[in-house]
Amino acid sequence: AVAAYNVYGFYAAYKRVKGDKTPYEKLRYKAPLFAALYLLLAVYDYLTLKTGVLTQPFVPCLNFVLNAAIRDYKMIAEYYAQASYEMQQLMERSALVIIDYEDAIANGYMKLSKAIERMRANA
Repeated sequence: AVAAYNVYGFYAAYKRVKGDKTPYEKLRYKAPLFAALYLLLAVYDYLTLKTGVLTQPFVPCLNFVLNAAIRDYKMIAEYYAQASYEMQQLMERSALVIIDYEDAIANGYMKLSKAIERMRANA
């Protein structure tokens, strides 16, 4: 966000030198909003990293998700059998459950499977 703001700032300054003040005026009009956003991000950063009052959001890596799906495949299959149609579609698209071999090929999961097999062979 900061980089985009700085790039737009340089662009606005360049346009202002060339005689077009519109981008510069828009940037100055929105400057208090951007300042409040940066202040909010700085406070969030301070509360998470420096003091530990807030926890950082947890986003698991793909390896963790795949290992959990492999480990808990029985529970996932049981849930899939009782889930709504929309949930079943979501689970198929996210490769938690692969029912149809043609769908797996169409969605590229077979390429992923072969890549994982190559990584395991090299490890």
